Amino acid sequence: MTHIADVAEIELAAFRAFPADERTLQGGFVPRSTKPGVARRFNSATTEPELRTAATGDVDAIVGWCSTRSRPALARMLSCVPAPVDDILDSCSWEQEAPTVVAARSLDLGGHSAHAPKEAPSAGWPAVKSRSRSLTSKQLGSWRRRTMKSPVQFGYASGCGPTRQEVAIGLGALDGRWLGIFDMYVDEAHRRNGHGGRILDSLLSWGAFQRCTHAYLQAMVDNAAAMTMYQLAGCGECCRYWYRRAPESFS
Repeated sequence: MTHIADVAEIELAAFRAFPADERTLQGGFVPRSTKPGVARRFNSATTEPELRTAATGDVDAIVGWCSTRSRPALARMLSCVPAPVDDILDSCSWEQEAPTVVAARSLDLGGHSAHAPKEAPSAGWPAVKSRSRSLTSKQLGSWRRRTMKSPVQFGYASGCGPTRQEVAIGLGALDGRWLGIFDMYVDEAHRRNGHGGRILDSLLSWGAFQRCTHAYLQAMVDNAAAMTMYQLAGCGECCRYWYRRAPESFS
């Protein structure tokens, strides 16, 4: 699945799942801002499939927009969007970081999971979420508020260790034909025990049962374990994205 229309749908679904506090249009970019900042995705300016190609003047606009919000200038580039501005950012010494693969697969409708995700996070789910990203209580609260105002339906999956304490989590987001997979994480001491695979299977089965026809997920390029697990689950790459961070002299 590499059609640009599919990528546009995935992008829309991912941003709908976790609405930013502020979103606007700046030429060929859509900048977003969320406080307190947790993820780059919600505090950066994105090139998007349906927009015109970003131009040189848009870079200055993004820097100014971020500066007025006390944010570092951060741009998110999509591999499927023609972006000569990426070369411009190279010449201006914007650093590249966090290259990420977006993968997707089709789902067989029906199915049933014996361990279906819950409609709300269990008592231990937020603690694992906090450990996965070293979140402060304020940041975790901000994330929870975004899920509460989201228009999509969430499913919270988890796995327990030998002491029955939750050590692994995953999150599914239903939006039309798409099931988004987020927050896949297993505590380091409990990895290589099949937790990730079981949670992923549970979420995929749940999405199919809820009549989703396709699923998408994202993984950092350097996360070899996650990339292998997703490939074994039948997910194929449909695009990549990466971030460009402005030098301090620009911010």
